[in-house]
Amino acid sequence: MLALVAAVLILGVAAAVVGGLWAHRISTAAATGRTQVQAGAKALAGQDATTALSQFKAASTTFGSAKRDLGPDWVAGVVRRIPWAGRQYSAAQTLLSIGLDGSSAGTQVAEALRRVSGTSATATPANRFALLLAGGHNNVQSALTSLSDAADRADGLSADGLIPQLAKAVVSVKAALSGATSLLGRSRPFLQLVSYLSSGNHRLLVISQDGAELRPTGGFPGTFGIIDVGSAGLRLEKYQDVYVLPDPRGIVPPPPGAAMTRDFSFRDAGWWIDFPTSAKAMLGFWQTYRQPPVEGLIAIDTVSMKALLGAIGPVHVKSYNETFTAANLLERLL
Repeated sequence: MLALVAAVLILGVAAAVVGGLWAHRISTAAATGRTQVQAGAKALAGQDATTALSQFKAASTTFGSAKRDLGPDWVAGVVRRIPWAGRQYSAAQTLLSIGLDGSSAGTQVAEALRRVSGTSATATPANRFALLLAGGHNNVQSALTSLSDAADRADGLSADGLIPQLAKAVVSVKAALSGATSLLGRSRPFLQLVSYLSSGNHRLLVISQDGAELRPTGGFPGTFGIIDVGSAGLRLEKYQDVYVLPDPRGIVPPPPGAAMTRDFSFRDAGWWIDFPTSAKAMLGFWQTYRQPPVEGLIAIDTVSMKALLGAIGPVHVKSYNETFTAANLLERLL
């Protein structure tokens, strides 16, 4: 009996000592890896793919080495049978896995950026986006998969019941991730979108909504375009005034309450604030007009254009000799 008690005490002390050593190693790796990931993200923002790739790979090495220090799978199986030690061990594994996910995502984006930059050093930001879609979609899909995994792991991460070193690391990581909450939360929908766009060639109808003439979906669709998008990149097929579309045969009565017209048509069909309902009505008119078949409809307005310009950078429009930016968009349009 005494021998059994002694063995339990020895195991408990050993677990505490090992847990302390692990915690110190994990917290150090978390701090170092976080610094490397942040440096990589800064380099990406500056379009410096080489530096970004170096920093993300270094972070991956940091997190990977710390994870190997946790031992093989059989160690995890033993440690997890001890409630307190298992809690520490699982938190450490989760922390390092999040770090590896983030490093992998950054590496994939840097690889894609390097490929695009090497393809056309003089390409505009908008053209680089098209090239990225054409040549780097596999990297983007891998990056989004890693981000989705990181988001799932972060949801279950808590500092409750952890020793101080690990708890501090968890709090630090959650604080770092809070700045990317929007991206992490949308990573799976983004992944589905990229997978769809890169699965083949797709023709999509785009309408430009004028917020100065309000409609329930955001504005009057004064112009429309067709874009071809897929693994080969992105191409604008046409972009025209909405009034070039033919009126439907006969008079189409407007829905109840739509007093702005007596003859309902494509340009008026953004009547329902529920966008899918309005989009279906527009696509119905599109088919009635016997226009080229499309797979879906996208609406843009000045708000979405400003966001796009903020992401891809200034775009120069030769026909108007104007350079549009996120800062001057509304002023120049007016």
